[in-house]
Amino acid sequence: MNDLNHDPSTALEDTQQIAQNFIQFRHWVSQAQTYLQQNRYEAAAVYSSIAAYYASAKHCGIFTSPELEAILLCLGDRAISPPQKIPPQIPRLQHILHVATHILSIGGHSKMLKLWIEQDAQRCHSLALTRQESLTLPEAFPQAIRRRHGQIHCLDQFSSSFIERAKQLRKIAETADIIILHISNNDIIPLIAFANPDHLPPVIFVNHADHLFWVGKQISRVIANLRESGQVLSQQRRGIDPQRNQLLPILLAPTSRQISRQEAKRKLGLAQDSILLLSIARKLKYNTDSQNNYVAIHLPILEKYPQTYLAIVGPGQREDWAWAVEKTQGRILLYSECQETELFRQAADIYVDSFPVASNTSLLESGYYSVPLVSLFPYTEEAIIHGADMPSLTGYLMQAKTIEDYQDVLSQLINNEPLRQERGEATCQSILATHCGEAWQKSLENLYQIAIDSPPISRSFLEKRDEIKIEVSDLLLLKLNTNAPSPHQRPKFLLDLLLIHIRNLPFQLRFLMWFKLLSQYKNNALGRSKGVSFLLSPRIYKQLKSFRLKENP
Repeated sequence: MNDLNHDPSTALEDTQQIAQNFIQFRHWVSQAQTYLQQNRYEAAAVYSSIAAYYASAKHCGIFTSPELEAILLCLGDRAISPPQKIPPQIPRLQHILHVATHILSIGGHSKMLKLWIEQDAQRCHSLALTRQESLTLPEAFPQAIRRRHGQIHCLDQFSSSFIERAKQLRKIAETADIIILHISNNDIIPLIAFANPDHLPPVIFVNHADHLFWVGKQISRVIANLRESGQVLSQQRRGIDPQRNQLLPILLAPTSRQISRQEAKRKLGLAQDSILLLSIARKLKYNTDSQNNYVAIHLPILEKYPQTYLAIVGPGQREDWAWAVEKTQGRILLYSECQETELFRQAADIYVDSFPVASNTSLLESGYYSVPLVSLFPYTEEAIIHGADMPSLTGYLMQAKTIEDYQDVLSQLINNEPLRQERGEATCQSILATHCGEAWQKSLENLYQIAIDSPPISRSFLEKRDEIKIEVSDLLLLKLNTNAPSPHQRPKFLLDLLLIHIRNLPFQLRFLMWFKLLSQYKNNALGRSKGVSFLLSPRIYKQLKSFRLKENP
């Protein structure tokens, strides 16, 4: 179906949009460079962060930026003094330092970090968070770190300054034997902190957002890609050397079926002879402007097989899907995001991937319960980065190229229980042999050793200029990037981006930005009192906010 693929009629408009995004990105990089040349390091860091945020949310035709990383490394060289002594060669890996931007209660990335700490049980593990802010740290993390005799460091509790947080992170890292980056695409603090790799342990970058722009290439001896398509893109579009460009499968928790499929269905209020199609992902992964939205694609199947149900966990109740729920007499079951999804997975007969954005971790976690996995990928092979692929799923994931083929695959599985059992069991065995226990630990040990044996990164990369490139996958990314602002959000996106960063600027620049925004945006766009609170430093604002909460609980 053409309306699911990239529309050729909009190619020129989309190309121009990417080019315009690139120009805006270059503007923020230029601002950062100017402040660096003036030795105004905090301002340079803030504008570098704005640039990284912008590029990860609004695709600019690049997946890495030599110029931005050069600024950040120069910041680290100038603003942070390296240790006087180079750490001695460590014969054994004893202490692992994980660095993350923040930890969320829901999501495959945070879950894998916790499982990594638990699985790698013979070593000490510590965790540094650069921007946890007001987010509640799930209790499972302090418990896991305590069991591994490590510490948790929340850097934003130490300081609101990017530079000061980078200094603290560097100091913490001096006692580690290896550093693992699990950071967000736009997190600049580790780049500043680890600017001089000669004086630090090896760094491994976990490429969990492989389809988007990110910073961190120039400090990482090894890139740990979680899937093959991410590994290919890292080499082709980020210029990662093949020896540094490694594969580390997603780690899954050891688990087993607690109840039968029939009992799980009973607990969900479904008949034992019903057929349950299941999908689990964040709400944004189901968003599409196409008339062929997620429920519309499955509607013919539900109408053809009246014993079939579709349960979608993540998006919650959606007005734009209400018509389909009504038309199927409630056989489309919609649930909000939740941490406990095992009951749904144990009840499922067939797992159907989210669309238009795939959810690889959710595919694996469902395949673990011997459920056949089905995904729709109506794009060209050049855009495989936007589809579902994992080391264990090659030859096992049932991937359709058209809606008609997708519906045919579902019909075959609904009509053939032995086929469902055969495909589900084979998928489960492949996942177990790759993503769990000793098999995954072997992959991890290999990754550690490659990082130790690899030489420090050459800075010749930094002599390159940013070069925009627009391919089919770039055009698709405009539509499929879940970080991107929706059309009605775009006018406010730039304002929000600047307001996120304004309090981190030195006061003089903070005032100038506030005054400029006040002049540019009317109708109380900055909030009550014309956004005067944005003139407060992050620490004072946080204290004032805390005081108000106590006064008005």
